[in-house]
Order: sequence, then structure tokens, then C-alpha cells
Amino acid sequence: MAISLAGNNFLYYLPKSKSSKTVHSKTLGKNGLLEYRKPFSFIDSNFKTINQITLRTTGSLPRKHILTGVEIIQAALEGGYGRRDLWTSDLAMNKQEASDLARYLLSRVALATSCLLRDKNRALSIKSMYEQIEASEKGALSFILGGIGSYVAARLWLRAGGDGLNLFLHAGIYSKAVNKNPAPVKFSPTSKKNPDYLAHSNNRDWHVFESKGGAISDRWMRIVQGLAQLDSLPCIHFVGAEFPKSVKTAVCVHTSVDANEALTITVVDPPGDNTGTEEISTIELIGSVCKLLLILETVDQFRALAGTVPDVVRYGDTEWARTESNIFSEYVFGIPNRYLKSESRIRVRVGIYLAAEEAYSASMDKQEFLNIFRRKVLRILRLASNRNIVEVSRTVGFLMRRVEGFSYEENLLLNISKVLKMERIAGAVMTYDGESIVSKLRQESGVVFTSGGMYIGAKSENGSSSRGQTRQDEP
Repeated sequence: MAISLAGNNFLYYLPKSKSSKTVHSKTLGKNGLLEYRKPFSFIDSNFKTINQITLRTTGSLPRKHILTGVEIIQAALEGGYGRRDLWTSDLAMNKQEASDLARYLLSRVALATSCLLRDKNRALSIKSMYEQIEASEKGALSFILGGIGSYVAARLWLRAGGDGLNLFLHAGIYSKAVNKNPAPVKFSPTSKKNPDYLAHSNNRDWHVFESKGGAISDRWMRIVQGLAQLDSLPCIHFVGAEFPKSVKTAVCVHTSVDANEALTITVVDPPGDNTGTEEISTIELIGSVCKLLLILETVDQFRALAGTVPDVVRYGDTEWARTESNIFSEYVFGIPNRYLKSESRIRVRVGIYLAAEEAYSASMDKQEFLNIFRRKVLRILRLASNRNIVEVSRTVGFLMRRVEGFSYEENLLLNISKVLKMERIAGAVMTYDGESIVSKLRQESGVVFTSGGMYIGAKSENGSSSRGQTRQDEP
């Protein structure tokens, strides 16, 4: 296989042996506080660079990769910038506020991509003006670019191992979909922070990605911190759809962000050791909740991106809403039109589910939960403008009678998602993957899809979406 000399550098590390340490120990520093000392020495002593990975099969990892414009936009949309604590029951019911927030967050992402310049080696570099940016702004830009690097690394990581990316769930999505049974489980006993991303592969394996971004001089310290956050991960599964599985890979990805320098993506995988006799905890995710949150996020992003009223076009047997964008003017975006047709009923169900999640987190017993939940449901149904008082009362009464029969200690949120028929709706709406037009477009260069089903393509010379073209210009 020919080695590409063009594009950005990707560096990959695995432990040197089974006895290598993968989590650094803090020691007493000069200021009297515990800290990670000599992080590069720790990595150098315990990890080695690799160029192959084995997941389903053994494949080569690209040392150079040309980051195309559509790939950068795809990664930015998937990264979930500003969305860790975004989803609330009130926001789910407020379409205008959700779109306004999405527009603001995407504008921030556009600011980050405006710092990128393609150099003579077709690598994306940081413009010199980055040096003049205020420190807090640099922090936000590093966070965004770190998420972009993590998403691209995840795709390359899975592809090299003969697998593919099915769903890429940022913390703002998956943290709301945990079946608290009986209580939420932290991912790592050594960290207060949950990982940034969970990747569900086509082979139904789980991969965890922790994202870091910043100056290359801080790279090894940030990676050592990330490895600690990936220590002792629990099993993960979609409850009711698959058996619990140990995490296949747990990866820390650092994206270097320095003025006048090309982005360098460093990927470090400390394989988990779940072979001991200790009991392994499990994270149960409600798959339908993840999917419906992804759909709403995609609708909000699409509406925020739309510079004009979207066109409705038919590709094969499916209607798609398609728009150009004022934020990313060189690209066109599309979503299945049924997303927009189903938006109202999805918002109501997601709103009620999130109300249950909020009430569960705020209550100490079942009666307190029911009282909080009832108040929230009444508010949600009143916000649904197409429902009259009689219909609201009837719906609340039905829902509360069902919920009163559920156990407070076990599977409460899962059972509420079933009453709301979230699995059936998700299955009916999010079926784009098997459609002929999607299968065809996926094979064409310059066209990508997000986990939520948004189509992204580069505009051609005449302003329409390109087919079979790969754009290498800056995003």
C-alpha cells in the first residue's frame, strides 16, 4: 500500500507489553500538591508507536490523512460543542430557542474553522493570527478542534480494524439516556468526569474516546490526564437490544493547536483489563432515547444552518429537505423530510422522558418523583399548542396511572420510554441507513452523513451539491 506524504500527521500508541502501566501516578510536586510529573517519560517508558490495529481484522492506520472540508464540518456537527448539559425538558419543547442556541453554537464552530489554513502539503494548519487571540477564546477553539480530531480519529481507528462507525454519541446525548438502575454509574472511579464520546460500531462493539486539544507542548500532560479518565471502564450496552460488553477500545485523542503549525493528532489506546475477579459495573443505555435525541439535535442544527427556506427534493423513494447555509457557505445540507414532519410528536415524547429523568434525579422516593413528574408533564403538554385542556388532562391521567405501577428502584426510565413508544417512533423515523439513495451517496467521495442522518456535500461550481468530487479547500 502506498504511503501518502500529504495531509496531517496521525500518531498512534499502544502499551509496550501487558505489564506496562497505562495510568500515571500522581506524586508530591514542588508546590506541595499531588501532580503528574514527567508525563512524556511515563508515555515513553510504557507505550510504543504502532501502524496497525486489530478489531475485526488487522488493518493499517494512516500516518497521514487529508482532512477534507466536508469531513471537518461532519466532525464539528458530531462533536457536540456546548451541548454537555444542553438537553432539558423545557428546551426540548421550545423549537425556536433550541434552533437559536444551535445557531449560536455553530457560529462558534465556524469561528474555529476560520482559523484553519491548508498548507502546501494539503495539511490543515493554524493561521498566524491565532497567537493574538485571548486565552479563554483559545481554550474554546482548542476544545472544538479537539472534538473534530477525536471524531476523525475514531472513524480511521474503526476503519483500520475492519469495522465502521454506527453511532457517535457525545456526553450531552448518552448521559440523558442512561437507564438509572437503580442509580447512575460513573465511568471511572479515578475521575469525576465521564468520557466525551461513546462510539457504537457496525459490529455492535463499544469504543470510548476522550478528547483533548491544545498546545503541543502540553500534549503529554493532557494525554496522561485523559488516560486516567479512561481507567476501569464499565461494560456498556443498549438495554434490551444487546448483551453487556466490555469496551473494545478506550482511546485518548489529542489534537495539537499551535499558530503557524499543522494540526497533529495523537491517538493513545490503553486496552482495558476486565479479566479480574472484581465485579464489573454496567452502563445501560436506552437506544431509542439516544436516537430521538440525535434526531432533534440534527433538526435543530439543520434549521440553524438553513440560510433560506429549505427545498424539498426527492432522491429515490425518499423526500429530503435540502438547504444551503450562511454559516458554512461552501456546503449544502439535507435531512430526511420525515424528520420535520415528525418533529412535534418527537419533541413531546422527548420532553416527557427528560421530565422523568429530571424528576428522578431530583427525588428521594417514588412519591416525590410522581409529584415532580406530574408538574413537569402538565407544563410540557400545555406548551404543545395543539392540545386542549381536556386532552391534556386525559393524557396526564393515562400517563400517571401507568407510571404509578412502575418500580421506582428498577428500570423506571426504560419503562417510561416504552409507554411513550419511543422505540417504535425511532425505528420509523431513523431508517435512512438502509435507503438506496443513502447507500449510493455513501460510495461517492465528497458526500458524508452524520450519525443523526444529516447529508453534507460540497457545492459545485454552479452552486449545486457536488457528486463524485472531493474538495480539498479549507472549511
